Amino acid sequence: MRFKIIGVYPREGKRWQIGEEKAEELERKGRFILDNGIVKLKIYEFEDKDTFSAQPNLLDNHGTTDTAQKMLTGILGRPEIFDNPKPIELIKHLISIICNQSDIILDFFAGSGATGHAVWDLNKEDGGNRKFILVQLDEEVQDEEIKKEFPTVADICIERLRRVSGKYKKESEGQIIKNDMDFGFKVFKLDKSNFNLKDEFEFDPSEDKEELKKKYLEWLGMWVDQPLVPGWKEIDVIYEVMLKEGLNLNSKIEKINIKEN
Repeated sequence: MRFKIIGVYPREGKRWQIGEEKAEELERKGRFILDNGIVKLKIYEFEDKDTFSAQPNLLDNHGTTDTAQKMLTGILGRPEIFDNPKPIELIKHLISIICNQSDIILDFFAGSGATGHAVWDLNKEDGGNRKFILVQLDEEVQDEEIKKEFPTVADICIERLRRVSGKYKKESEGQIIKNDMDFGFKVFKLDKSNFNLKDEFEFDPSEDKEELKKKYLEWLGMWVDQPLVPGWKEIDVIYEVMLKEGLNLNSKIEKINIKEN
């Protein structure tokens, strides 16, 4: 790209590293200086401090699948329980250069739960308040021996987080971790509704009116007599209502007695 910046063309065999439109914008702002015939861009002190340098393409000093495997074995007490787990050192590094200390980190392929572990570990180090959402299908574990203890990949993820959470809570109580941090987590599973939802009442206009009336009253009475499916659980209904009402799933749940209820 050869055009003038503050009246100067690039030197022979050289070209500007920015486009003409961007150069014109910077020139209007007075961001260029001429130093011994060379056009230079002013860099202010605050920009220099707040600017990230480019990250290398090869990240070879932030753990390996081997170190991650050893860590997972130490946590769960079983060797090679999960193939190619991600090292938390690598995830912590990526989070630190991408996310703020109060961001929510979403992992759609949670696997062994390394992302959740990494978020907690990073918060522990720098006092951050990052949160995580991990998503994992109930993928069946293939190893028959491991399956006896962990039927699905999701079970491995949950147990890892449970044990890491317990370890960090003990450290927190012993003041090894000095800031007041919450290492709790909740587990949700996609399931059918607890409410006895039915499609709209369907009827055949050619049916006998009395028979049709009887069917309609039975359908309507279902909502009064049996609004919830058999085997429903109180906590499941609470969370479903929270979801339907758009409430935060981290909201505090408290039981209050009102008269006899």
